Amino acid sequence: MNEIDDPDLEVTVKIHQVRKRCKKLRGLLRLVRPVFDDFGAENASFRDAARLLSDVRDKRSLILAYDDVTAQFGDQIDRRAFAPIRARLTRDSRKVLEDPDTRTRLQKFRHEMDVARDRMRTWTLDKNDFDAIADGIGKTYKRARKRMQDAWSDRDDETMHAWRKRVKYHWYHARLLGDAVPEMMGPQADAADELSDLLGDYQDLAVLDARLHDAQQDFGTATDIEAFRALIKQRKEALAEAAFCWAANHWPSGARRGSSAGEATGRRGRQAKPVPTCLL
Repeated sequence: MNEIDDPDLEVTVKIHQVRKRCKKLRGLLRLVRPVFDDFGAENASFRDAARLLSDVRDKRSLILAYDDVTAQFGDQIDRRAFAPIRARLTRDSRKVLEDPDTRTRLQKFRHEMDVARDRMRTWTLDKNDFDAIADGIGKTYKRARKRMQDAWSDRDDETMHAWRKRVKYHWYHARLLGDAVPEMMGPQADAADELSDLLGDYQDLAVLDARLHDAQQDFGTATDIEAFRALIKQRKEALAEAAFCWAANHWPSGARRGSSAGEATGRRGRQAKPVPTCLL
């Protein structure tokens, strides 16, 4: 709330900060979920509050995703052909940022946090000490690994995004416990942070690709849009390979070394994509 009230912070910075802190609160709730009866209601409350500000973040992330693609292929492309894409993304972002409703929603978010702070005073857990968090951290870690297996099998945007969300929660938990057991949780937090960044960049590109697909006429000629979407596809494949190679190094039973492209089949019965070269 102090960041919302800080006159020196730009609106985009405020929104980025408070959404990030909201996610951390939800991570904390998941840590004690098995022993916290009000988890469902409180988790939904923080989730809905963060959604009040999602438009600004989403519009900004599309610009960053575009910049990532052009940076990766900078010497292979004519940026002038794709300039209308960035121009439109910039206009969309500016429009949301300058909309008076954005500041109204920011203040509504602040109100929701005020109310939540009052509720926190009544929160109770069914267990104390390590027993209060043991099941929570274990379940989050197992779910992250399970979503990794799903992503490995299907290799699509939906399962990659689901994997990223679970990894993010594991990262929050590792950070929360970092001071208590730094020798164990410190490396876990660093590794999960790296993986979360890879999967986050992948997700932003997936959203950008969907935006271009749904409204091609807003971004330039069909030929240029399809060319840029082809670049997005290449970049996504590179990020996915990096993520699975990370998994092979840190969660070795998840991404299977020695697998061949011919033996990997998705959960939905379709042929999986080629196995990353680091796993062959």
